[in-house]
Amino acid sequence: MINIRKDLIEKELAEGITEKISFKTFKLTQRFINWLFLKYSTHEFSEHFYDSEPDIPEEWESVEDRWDNPEFQKIWEKLVEEYEPRRLTHNNWIDPFGDGIWDMDQKKVDEIARNTLKEVMAMDVDLSERLYIGFNKDGYAFLYFYGRDFMKEDYWWVMGREPLFPKEEKENANPAE
Repeated sequence: MINIRKDLIEKELAEGITEKISFKTFKLTQRFINWLFLKYSTHEFSEHFYDSEPDIPEEWESVEDRWDNPEFQKIWEKLVEEYEPRRLTHNNWIDPFGDGIWDMDQKKVDEIARNTLKEVMAMDVDLSERLYIGFNKDGYAFLYFYGRDFMKEDYWWVMGREPLFPKEEKENANPAE
């Protein structure tokens, strides 16, 4: 269901490390993507999942073929409909992508981040109130995509002009600290 919730977007943009950043909507184009990856590298890209579901009613938990049962299907549809406001506010999983996470190097992280922006650009939805960009005082670019209403995911890109950890600092880092 397409339902852009401005209150949820404002809350997302106002919390954490982005609380003092002024965000604005922007038009995503191939030219912008090319410029972004020419000037910046991806410090972190993350997928935020909003795909939780209501609990199965206790009386149906032990019924093995419940998903084939028309009675249960009606009950489930009603539960899912009633649960929708909760789902939109409940981030139940985050997949982070960054240099060194899951043995990914910077090139792979940039590739994933770039391809995801291209996928967003190709979506068959109006992006005018879904895409936001802001810059902090240190020159980092923060991009946010609101998609939890129709695809059950939001995306964040944190882009920087220099590596988050300089190479020598990364090589000399003590993983035990």
